Amino acid sequence: MMNPMFYILAILIVIAGGVLFFIWFLQIKRYMVPQEERLVIYRWGHFHRIAGPGPVWVIQNFDYEQVMRTIHVREQDRNFVVPGLFSFDIPFGYTLNLWYRYDPVAAAQGDDELLLELAQHSDDRYTQIGVKLREALVHAIMTVQKETRELWQQKQSEKPSESTVTLQTDSTSIQDVEREMSIIDKLMMVVPGMLSCARILDLVEIELAHVLPSIGVILNRQHRITVTRLDIAEDLIGSFSRDRIAKLLRGTYQTFSDTELARGVAMIEGLVEGLSIDGQHAADMQADWRKGSEGLEPRLKHKLQVDKQPTLDAGSAHDAIAEAEGDAHLPSDARKMPERQAPQAEPNHANWQLSQSDLAVLKSVPPMSPQTKKQRKAS
Repeated sequence: MMNPMFYILAILIVIAGGVLFFIWFLQIKRYMVPQEERLVIYRWGHFHRIAGPGPVWVIQNFDYEQVMRTIHVREQDRNFVVPGLFSFDIPFGYTLNLWYRYDPVAAAQGDDELLLELAQHSDDRYTQIGVKLREALVHAIMTVQKETRELWQQKQSEKPSESTVTLQTDSTSIQDVEREMSIIDKLMMVVPGMLSCARILDLVEIELAHVLPSIGVILNRQHRITVTRLDIAEDLIGSFSRDRIAKLLRGTYQTFSDTELARGVAMIEGLVEGLSIDGQHAADMQADWRKGSEGLEPRLKHKLQVDKQPTLDAGSAHDAIAEAEGDAHLPSDARKMPERQAPQAEPNHANWQLSQSDLAVLKSVPPMSPQTKKQRKAS
């Protein structure tokens, strides 16, 4: 009589052989997927699932299942350059740093149709995120512009005597408000560190957190969106210095007209050479302007120099203006005047006489021959 253990062992061998044959016949392959990767698996040419992390079994015989590609879901940060933006009518550009990951399973949140769509997206996610980022920036800037305009209207309405514009809620008053705002007022809205810029970034973050999952991207909101660079046109950078010079002149010569101030700014920047100032204040300004090395022109050129990499430091500009204004208000006798040198006496040419030593160095010239005289007369 056969031992029952023999039958059990035979059955186990048959089962193991059948399993091995089944694995060989179906060509089942095992993948060990790491934590930061996912496998996109198709079945008979159609998207089936996104698998991982951990062990993944794929039936490869008869092209039943295929691993089409590997998705990296690792967290990453990148800089995105967004040029061609406008703060009111002032052009500028941003370079923003974002933290995100591409995870279509987390973005779909159980929606099989959305997961199917995300699995077929191209791998050029940098361009896709850049487009969504530009849209969010445009929407945020428009919102903050509206809030800034309303705040400006409110401030101006509180000072009716100082404002020349009647503020209404129609489109005409909006244009008037923008004309009253200086270039610095318009640009300060987008300068990093300002409350309006922080408001823009908050609005961008909220919109990106909502729209980025539509392309399979998850924004990491633990890392704030950061402005790494603000690009401004060179001609606008020069206007910062003009605005500070105009404020200084307005404080020194409070009764000057706008035309006289514009001419003063042009003289300081050297835009117009030999420019003269007309009007009732011409004598006062010309006197302060031309008083040697201690006059208004060299003081302003020294104190309002613009660096090659200018910064919007309102405190430094205010200190320079106050210092220059203090010098300008000094009485004329308190200012240092350059010492004038006594004029030197003119030489008396009548006392010049040739001595014997002077005559000794002169060379004697032979008389002209008659033939040479005839030739010269003929010519």
